[in-house]
Amino acid sequence: MGLFSKEPAEKKVYNKALVAMLSKPNEKTFAAMEAASMNWPSGWQGYLFMGLCYDLASCKMPFAPDKADICHSKAKEAGKKAGCKWLDNFYGTFDEAAGNFRMKEDYYPRVEYIRKAGVAMLQWYRLDQNHIFPEKGSKDDVDFWYPLFMGIDTGSSGFFKKSTDEQNECLLHESCFSSYVTACLSYRSSMRDDVVKMGNSIIDDANELSKKHEAEADAFYSRTRDTAAFVNGYAHLIGGGPFVDVLPDLSRKKGWNLIWMSADKGCMSALHFLADLFNSDCRQEVCDSHAYFYRSSSDPQAVAHQLIDLLELSAKKGDPGALHRAKALADDRR
Repeated sequence: MGLFSKEPAEKKVYNKALVAMLSKPNEKTFAAMEAASMNWPSGWQGYLFMGLCYDLASCKMPFAPDKADICHSKAKEAGKKAGCKWLDNFYGTFDEAAGNFRMKEDYYPRVEYIRKAGVAMLQWYRLDQNHIFPEKGSKDDVDFWYPLFMGIDTGSSGFFKKSTDEQNECLLHESCFSSYVTACLSYRSSMRDDVVKMGNSIIDDANELSKKHEAEADAFYSRTRDTAAFVNGYAHLIGGGPFVDVLPDLSRKKGWNLIWMSADKGCMSALHFLADLFNSDCRQEVCDSHAYFYRSSSDPQAVAHQLIDLLELSAKKGDPGALHRAKALADDRR
């Protein structure tokens, strides 16, 4: 302790700038964050937040993928200097395609960024762990995710302001992720009514996907609710997350079923998740849930064949991550 435990002045300035930016994100706090990051080379959190804001057009920042790419590059570089494995895991998911391979058309570019960021947040954020703010302080990791997803430009502010088609599409896709982080914030504050409200929102969206619809309506729900089924299913698998007290019939079996539903409806992220976990200790659960969802076989060979078929569809839709997963499954069958 004593003299040798003293925190460097540059790190203090960095932490202060990070808290200020997350408390009130704007051009001024972004500029201060960037200046502080330059003086603290292992500070990656600020660059990550700024990059995601430019990807999502969040916190009143413009949609600027070029600026986002620069920030993400700097975040990865700083993360290596800090030896942060969590950041590698986050980008491993975020850098994957996150579209819907059942759709004929493509999403607006910003929509896919919302889906990428949302799925990466979902898989690498835990209520009981802090990776972004590992040191004791005034902030928890939810204080990073909440302003990011709640600040996405959906054109919903202003009574007389008409939202664009792009903004409306973004609203449809960010809703399950903003509901999730709102529930996480409410869970920390023991605001049970808000947790119930947000949990019900995601559950309702997932249920809509499972209903029978006419062709046009079914395509709409597949395109907009596939991630809600993934979020709902993932919450079941991790024991409820912020919804532990409000999810009905909480079970891993239901979680796997919802994720298979999401993948079958075209969600690339859900498909990646199943393919990755097929080659893990979860293989039997993946196979059993396949049998339940498709009323088919739980034989690993049959399940691998089903996954390969879906991955090939996803690859044709421009999903580069599908190719190496299909190859890994094909090799595993030999």
